Amino acid sequence: MSTMAGVNLDVTRYAKNIYKNQIAMLIQKNYYDALYAEKLFKLKKIAMELGEKQYAMVKLSYDNGMKSKDDLLLSKMYYDGTKIAYRLAESTYKNALTELKENMNLNMNTEITLEDSMINEVTQESLNEGLKSGLTNRIEIQQSLGQLKIYELNEKILNSRAEYKSHTNGIKEAKLLTEMANLQHDK
Repeated sequence: MSTMAGVNLDVTRYAKNIYKNQIAMLIQKNYYDALYAEKLFKLKKIAMELGEKQYAMVKLSYDNGMKSKDDLLLSKMYYDGTKIAYRLAESTYKNALTELKENMNLNMNTEITLEDSMINEVTQESLNEGLKSGLTNRIEIQQSLGQLKIYELNEKILNSRAEYKSHTNGIKEAKLLTEMANLQHDK
């Protein structure tokens, strides 16, 4: 019974580590989403300021009779478009920050400064190492391995004790369960 509990404990530990990694990856994704939204927000602000200057110049030219009303309206329309894009980018940025704070379990009033931490040295990961890691550390693999160990132990106990040797159906069932667990693990 203690081996079964040990196997269950191992599987639970793997599941806990996978859950922690998923939370860490979610927070990292939220961070980069917020960083992207912040950069886009800053760019939209610059575009809006340029649109405002362009509109002011066209309006001045129109007032002095150097530009047509069509030019003035086109310039005004462009400037209005940049204001809308700026407000949308601001909203997206605020939403991204809110989501980041929620997932980090921070107070919504907490100030966050996002920094672009681009890594200069990119480590070369081997595809084979990544596949090997994925094939050994996935929770399904650990669960099937634990199940296989339990069925192998069950079969060993049934075959080794004299009082169970007369139960041929139980021994056959244990053997089939072990084979099925082995197939599941291979799958």
